[in-house]
Amino acid sequence: MASQVSTAAEPRTPAANTAIMLLKGSCASVLGFKVGRSCVGQRASEGNNGRITVMIGERGAPSPPEIEAILRLCNKAIQDATPVYTFNTSRATADESYGDLHYDKSIPPESVTDLGMVYIPGFVLSASQQTFLTTCDGIGSLEFTKAPKFRKNKKELDFQFKITPPATFPSTPAECPPPAPAEVAPLNENTVRASPESLGVSGDVGAAAPANGKGKGKGGNSPKNGGGKKSA
Repeated sequence: MASQVSTAAEPRTPAANTAIMLLKGSCASVLGFKVGRSCVGQRASEGNNGRITVMIGERGAPSPPEIEAILRLCNKAIQDATPVYTFNTSRATADESYGDLHYDKSIPPESVTDLGMVYIPGFVLSASQQTFLTTCDGIGSLEFTKAPKFRKNKKELDFQFKITPPATFPSTPAECPPPAPAEVAPLNENTVRASPESLGVSGDVGAAAPANGKGKGKGGNSPKNGGGKKSA
């Protein structure tokens, strides 16, 4: 059992690390962009807070229903106790099998020849040396603390979030054989894998949220209107 208490000295808890990966995968699934090379930056901070910025391609600003769908998909995975797996592999094997799926925007230097990998089926495959939960329910719940901010010039979407994990939770994911390339290939395609409609979210998907991330009114995802507190 690992401590889930996020402090200034140790903000990167297994729950925070797992939440960051889950949110990255959920965003890609709903908005229909490749997981590979999409993450621009990520961090965890004291108090079980986190932040992740992803590149979403040429599709433009997401709509309020799409933002709500991302949140619902995360919380559905939490409620379903979606498993988390890890494995180790050579970099050459990973690159041959998965292309760039397992990399963020910045990739490790060529001197790194072996990779630790985390795999959340249906969501993400990523090279990482962090520690993770055994299942996603250890995240507790996830909500956005600010309306996600879209940077039109950089085609980036920035999320700030908070999780509510239990005080302790198993943090030794089961090791699994490397997934077959065909199993994870859909994660690296520019296709929608979870639509708002499939997650019970209604509204005009074509109506983009404000680019500055300060949407107002019904359907926005600001914590003030409750958009950040719904779960599947």
